[in-house]
Amino acid sequence: MMQDSTFVRTILCAARHLSEVNQIDLGGPRFLNGFEPVLFVSSLRDVDADALIAQSHTGGGLQVSDEMATEIKEKTNRHPYLIQSICLYLYDHEMNLKKACDYVMQQGMAEKAFADDYRYLAPIEKTILMFIYRTDGATFEQLQRQVDLDTETLSRLLVTLQACGYIKGKDNPLTPLIKGDSYSLANYFFTRWLQSNEARLRELPSVVSDEAILSFKFE
Repeated sequence: MMQDSTFVRTILCAARHLSEVNQIDLGGPRFLNGFEPVLFVSSLRDVDADALIAQSHTGGGLQVSDEMATEIKEKTNRHPYLIQSICLYLYDHEMNLKKACDYVMQQGMAEKAFADDYRYLAPIEKTILMFIYRTDGATFEQLQRQVDLDTETLSRLLVTLQACGYIKGKDNPLTPLIKGDSYSLANYFFTRWLQSNEARLRELPSVVSDEAILSFKFE
């Protein structure tokens, strides 16, 4: 069926390396030609997270207490895939929240959410993440001493890691990162995934080099 593209909006939601594939010279139009600009799909706004938790797209929706919705948002940092995973066990399997969160980990849903993209982090980005994980409150100045990057470059990497759903401002988790923030991992599930896989991840080679990520510019 033919449609006027003026009224069609296509959203591609994929792993981080899709935007890097778009930079490869194919001798013709770029891979995502016609789908630009390339934007991160990051944490949902509070109102959209509430709507997803309440399954409001189903019509009548579900009655979810404010306390339950708040705890789900805190544990997921409003990550849409993780919210959906929790709600699957809460509603379809009638579990309590703690058990639902445990099942998300046990069934490999966190692995699916993080493992592939983690391979596409450059070594410098992994160093930043692991330092934040171990300190749980690293400041910009501490990170700068750890990785020896200029202010503009480190700021860009932190914003990218936030946009990918890895980190947040510890004191202001709902706002863009600023230099004076301290930083923590973005959500409960990513923290548990790192804890469970830390030794293995140290040996996991990066697909992307530091040189590539430090020179990469999102248009």
